[in-house]
Amino acid sequence: MSDHDRKDLPHPNNPRGPVENETAETRRQRVAKANENQDEALEETFPASDPVSPFIPAKMPEPEARTGSVTYEGRSYELRDIRAQMDAELVATIENMPGSDQDFFNAYLLAHADKYGERFRVS
Repeated sequence: MSDHDRKDLPHPNNPRGPVENETAETRRQRVAKANENQDEALEETFPASDPVSPFIPAKMPEPEARTGSVTYEGRSYELRDIRAQMDAELVATIENMPGSDQDFFNAYLLAHADKYGERFRVS
């Protein structure tokens, strides 16, 4: 470590002799070394200077269950009354489809026929 600042005037009793003026090349080297030191210090302190801010995404709202009226084979039914008879796996695959409750029920009827090879029956 140096015992003086580079800008200090030379002390008359300096044992190293007179201080030489800084050349352009010496200045460039000194500035480059100072920049390297500063970059290293920044890298070493970076985690402490920039604390982690955890991101917690908002929970997706649960879709509301379809419970309106549907018409099937000329009769009107409350969807909530016949949901227990429906295949839960099929319902889960079409539950979030856009459209009316009747559109959902019609899609379920097609999916049921594809999966089971027969028409859905309301009991």
